[in-house]
Amino acid sequence: MMRPRPAGPSLLAILTAAVLAHLAVACQAANLRIDYSQDGSGFFSASTSQGQQARAALNAAADYYSGILTDSLAPVSVPARFYGGGGGTGDIFLEFADPNDPTNQNAAVKLDQFTIAQNEYVVFAGGAPLSGSTGKQIASAGLGWSNYQYSLLPADIATFVQSYDDFVSSYKSRGQASGFAHWGGTISFDNDGTTDWHLDLNSAPSTGESDLYSVALHELGHVLGFGGSSLSNLGLVNAAGNFVGAAAVEAFGAPVPMQSGGGHWAEGTMSVAIDTGATQETLYDPSFNGSVRKELTMLDAAGLSDLGWSVGLPALVAGDFNGDLRTNAADYTVWREGLRSPYPASDYKVWAENYGQAGPSLAPTAAPSPGGGALLLSLATAALLRRS
Repeated sequence: MMRPRPAGPSLLAILTAAVLAHLAVACQAANLRIDYSQDGSGFFSASTSQGQQARAALNAAADYYSGILTDSLAPVSVPARFYGGGGGTGDIFLEFADPNDPTNQNAAVKLDQFTIAQNEYVVFAGGAPLSGSTGKQIASAGLGWSNYQYSLLPADIATFVQSYDDFVSSYKSRGQASGFAHWGGTISFDNDGTTDWHLDLNSAPSTGESDLYSVALHELGHVLGFGGSSLSNLGLVNAAGNFVGAAAVEAFGAPVPMQSGGGHWAEGTMSVAIDTGATQETLYDPSFNGSVRKELTMLDAAGLSDLGWSVGLPALVAGDFNGDLRTNAADYTVWREGLRSPYPASDYKVWAENYGQAGPSLAPTAAPSPGGGALLLSLATAALLRRS
């Protein structure tokens, strides 16, 4: 069943230039790796055409984030089994919601002696029946966590628990002095036959189809930490339910209204797509209005930046070095001060040839009118961030 979209606010603020001041630009570093080893449903089967196309769409969404996230992440290695001096053992493992049954906490997957390479951020993918009682849920995702178990004498327990705490601290920092860090998480796509998935990366979805690439971009945002508990734990959502991260506030012009639960922008929030410069509904709002392809917007990127990721974005306008969607004298100053690092001398020609160009309008705009129905995109309750 598809839930009709409720009416949204009539006017919503659009991107302001200041957001890019908060988005650190550096060389590519973070690499989202999709792991299909837990896909017991066959949704991503490499031996079927449907599975191959689904993999291609999800991999493309992961590659997109890998291209803009510039954080350098230390490797993660689950410690080997602990042997107590007085006998007994202790085991540490990564744990995450089963992508085939994400709402069943008793089905959580445990992995011991698992290693995540330098700069890797691992996402376990699968398919699951996700139809809900309040609307048509088409995907679910969230952060993983870790856990331990032991059978040790009292004299050895403190040493083992300390080793676990050290492990948690290591993947909560990944070698960074500041900024968001984690090891990864899980993502699931509805496979109960009620979702007509559009899998082709090279075309827009038809009426009644759900674009898997767009949904994957949205859900991977949850795996990167844009979800209810992680935002609240970091103090990014205030008592009124508004997002108050500095970059997002500057992009929106005020604290950003959040959907109930705090894991999404409010329904119908608008921004500017990073790749096209077109005004669109944000990627991180809770539903899709009909058959559309959504892209990451500037407000979405600002939210990731406030979360602690380093986000490097391409300019929407050639020669726009200060990110105000215009190529003018201010960009010459930025180029001159950044000459050789990060801007080469050849960028002067780019600036000169595009002087006077402007990007999309920054004026407020109304949310699009409701379409045939909204498809819910939710954060799995079994996969919320757990902090030590």
